[in-house]
This record gives sequence, structure tokens and C-alpha cells, in this order.
Amino acid sequence: MSGTPTASDDTQRSAERSQAPERVPLTHRVNVEPSVLRGMTVTEAKVMAAISIPVCLLLGVVLLLFTGLWQLMLLPAIFGPIAALWFGSAKLQDLKRGRPDGYYTQALHLWFARKGLSKSRFLTHHGQWSLGRSLPFSLSHPLDPQAGRSLWRRLARPRRTPHES
Repeated sequence: MSGTPTASDDTQRSAERSQAPERVPLTHRVNVEPSVLRGMTVTEAKVMAAISIPVCLLLGVVLLLFTGLWQLMLLPAIFGPIAALWFGSAKLQDLKRGRPDGYYTQALHLWFARKGLSKSRFLTHHGQWSLGRSLPFSLSHPLDPQAGRSLWRRLARPRRTPHES
């Protein structure tokens, strides 16, 4: 009796399968930039370092001017970018949660393109696309009350013939 599977064994196995983490295919891992620090990629770390190093160096120069001790200039210049990378990666980890890979890279690029700082690699046209000519009819559904108002008015209005004037 113990060698035959029962219905409760099948339900237990299916419950175990539903609790198992979903595996990502290997091709997905190949096409994604690997994370290096708390979910932050190399590109994101480079951008964060390129911003934090000059800011921390400027803070060190301000400390040097106030105190006259050159050693105080080194403290923010060395430990500031490390702290910025650590805490910035934690903030970026929260922002990236639930988003697809490369979402913030594309969002940042689109923001730069909107501000005119770079050329857009994406279609960013807002509005209607034009064919270069107009059509004498609407492509909307004929029973749509919002889009077809002019069509209904044209149908309700009696047409005049040229000899009727």
C-alpha cells in the first residue's frame, strides 16, 4: 500500500512545484549586463562614480579652504565616492525592483533627448502620424458617438443638389 501513489501525494507534489522559484532561461542571462554591486550594473556604477567623484572632490576643496589641512581634502575624495556607490546602489535597487532590464538606462536617454542633450534613438513623435494627404472619411467605428459626430451630422443634414439653390 505504501508503494502506490495517492491523490494527496499528487497535490503535495504540485504544491511543492508551485512554491519552487521560477528559473530564468540561460539566454536571458547572456543578453543582460551583469550586476556588480547590490544589483547595480557596471554602466550604472560608472555614471554614479563620474558624478560623485567631482562632487566629493569639490567638498574636499571647501574643507581645505576652511581648515587649511590638506588631509581633510583626501577624506571626502576617497571615502565619499565609496559611500555614494554603496548608498546609491541601495536606492537604485529599490527603484529598479519590478522593472525590466535596461529600463532606467532607456528612461535616462529619453530624458536627455527631450532636453536636447542627445539625439534620440527611439521614436518620440507625439501626435498623429500623417500620410501626406487627407481622407474624405473617418477610420473610426461608425457607431462611436464621440468620433463619428461629424459623420452623423453629415448623414442627418439633407444634401442640396446644384439645381436646388
